[in-house]
This record gives sequence, structure tokens and C-alpha cells, in this order.
Amino acid sequence: MRKRLFIGIPIPEEETRKLVEFQEHFGPIEGIRWQRPEKFHITVYFFGSVATDMQPNLEEVIRVGLKNHSPFTLPYLSLKWAPKPKRPRMIWAQYQKEPAFMNLVADTSRWFKQIQPDHQHHEKPIPHITLARYRDPKTGQKTLPPQDQPLPILEMRTIHVKELIFWSSKNLEDSSGSVYFEERRFSLS
Repeated sequence: MRKRLFIGIPIPEEETRKLVEFQEHFGPIEGIRWQRPEKFHITVYFFGSVATDMQPNLEEVIRVGLKNHSPFTLPYLSLKWAPKPKRPRMIWAQYQKEPAFMNLVADTSRWFKQIQPDHQHHEKPIPHITLARYRDPKTGQKTLPPQDQPLPILEMRTIHVKELIFWSSKNLEDSSGSVYFEERRFSLS
């Protein structure tokens, strides 16, 4: 058996509330699927499909490795059409690429390579929360028309990262997205 696994930063309740208010302000929009609040997170590392018998080893490598990482902060930047403004297919709440975050991502990649040496990883992560995804209801295309207008200003605070959550995700059979399951929490020392 296999599981889709990733590790990420949970979003504080107050910030989650602001993001939900932003989504509710716009309401339903054809082609836009708003991300459910229980799925708000900032991905540190997406492991992909991992054999379930490898999961305990992966968790242990992460637990030991995190002893060298202290809590840190991620300042909020802005809402963004993403991943590319000229061909957006999502709306992100983007955070600043802090050195502590980038080091954590690089270390997690290194730890995972101990268990799965052939894994390829995206080396330039952008810390963000996905708020919405787009799919054209007529064509199925996942790209919005170019967005000339800026997104509204959203007052968010710096996130104080003190813990990480190891999640598994499972795609829903009706193609309406996925569900996340918390596997384990890790505190930063």
C-alpha cells in the first residue's frame, strides 16, 4: 500500500478566519473551487506517493532532523494570482522566503533522499496558502485568463512557526479535491 504524504505548517486560527472571510466575500464563482479551511497550510515538502512501510522510517528521520531547527517566523507578503501572474490557475496568500524556511525545505529534501534516493524535488519553493483553484467548467482548462486587476489587500500577520504537521492526503472519488489526514505533529525545538 502507498500514501500521498507531505509535511507542512499549520495556519493559526485567527489567520484562518481572515482567509475564510476573504472567500465568503466573493462567494461561489463558476470555475473557482475555494479551498476548505481545514486544508489551509504552507507546504514544507511534498513527498508524493510513499510505501506505507516506509512511513515510520520517514517520520523518525524527520523527528531526529528537526532537533536542529528552531521556531521561526514567516512574514505575510500579499495575495497573488499563481503560480504565474500571466497564466494563473490559483489564488495564493504568499509569505516571504525566510532563510529558516528555505533551510528546512532543503534539509527535509535531504532527509527524504536517505529513504528514497531517486526522488526529484522542486528546489525553489514559495511559501504560500492555496485559497482557490480554477478549472474552466466548459473546457476543463486549469488556467484563468490573464488577470489585469490586482487582488484586494488582505491584512494578515506574520506566522510564528513552532510546529509542523505530517499529513496524508487522499483524492476524493468525485474529483472534487482531496481530504487531509493528520498523521503526526512535530515541535520545533
